[in-house]
Amino acid sequence: MMIKAAPFILKKLNIYQSPFINRQKGCTISSFLNSEINGFSKKEDVYKLVKASLGEFQERLAAMKCLRKDDEDLSPKFSAFSLLNGETIDVPADFLILNHHQPLFEKLQSTTFTDSCGTAAHIQSDLAIEKGYLEFIERQSLIYSWLSKDPGCRVPIENIKNTVLLKKYNSISSVLNHISFHNISIIEDIFVIMTIGFRDNIFSVGLGADWDLNKAINSSIDEFTMIYEGMISYKGVHSEEFKTGNLYVDLFYSKNIKDFLNDISYLTNNTSYIKNKKITETKTKEFLIRNSLQNIKKKFDIEIYAAQIPSPYEKSQVKVVKIFSPDAYPHINTTLFDPNEYKITRFMKRKSFPNIYKMIPFA
Repeated sequence: MMIKAAPFILKKLNIYQSPFINRQKGCTISSFLNSEINGFSKKEDVYKLVKASLGEFQERLAAMKCLRKDDEDLSPKFSAFSLLNGETIDVPADFLILNHHQPLFEKLQSTTFTDSCGTAAHIQSDLAIEKGYLEFIERQSLIYSWLSKDPGCRVPIENIKNTVLLKKYNSISSVLNHISFHNISIIEDIFVIMTIGFRDNIFSVGLGADWDLNKAINSSIDEFTMIYEGMISYKGVHSEEFKTGNLYVDLFYSKNIKDFLNDISYLTNNTSYIKNKKITETKTKEFLIRNSLQNIKKKFDIEIYAAQIPSPYEKSQVKVVKIFSPDAYPHINTTLFDPNEYKITRFMKRKSFPNIYKMIPFA
């Protein structure tokens, strides 16, 4: 019997030029180990493009391919520490690791659902934590906005001050019937921008979070572009029966334009615009994170933790972390939980959730 084996973790790295929007470059990375271990990115600069894709690839690699095996432990755990006071807690491994069909979980009958919310990778620990924290706020904001139909504030185009970003906006808006930016952040010191756009039966959304408004918009447009091109491919090439295997992607791409516009009407019908505000550029990232954590604690009375997810590749210098809170929403599969059961909800302005148990239209 011949056994075929792959000698490398990485199967394919593909860099391509976008034919649709401003000739932006894209990068996709796939793995021999699992079809869900991949990395995607959209950037103008090739170096940043590959680095971003590799970062996402290593996030998925760590979360899908844990080599640790617990022979004795019936409920394997990892350690996590509070970003506020350093206090350590144990967190169930199935809350961090996405693939539960591994030796680590042989004696655990796991029914836990989790996704990559709050997960980030970087060669520097502090930057990995910052990326993870920004994504944690991004996803908490997305979940709350969707479930409560809280539209946040629209961002007028006049708020885009960066000339390169403005050029990107002008290019992308020229091929769309509609494009708008919405700040849906649950806290004031971080911008969480959702880009919404569509043309004919093709539509897309993108999210970006940052301390700086223009950077948040830029990240949101990059993700919007990636999903937009995926939608073109899906609608134009694949049949309705085509499935990617990703729960969120398959649901989003299977929607029609009418249902999508109805889903996001609470955002596009909003007439409230963001107020001008500026975060002093001289403030360090350490100050911004510490101040933001204190604001989170004061506003929602929740603890936020960081846990390292071990990489199966021993020589990797990349640190993969997951930022989470037991008191906040666990993932973006909103069909599986009641927001009223989480402490973060008690301090929100709205107590009713029109979209409770409905899936977020987000790929």
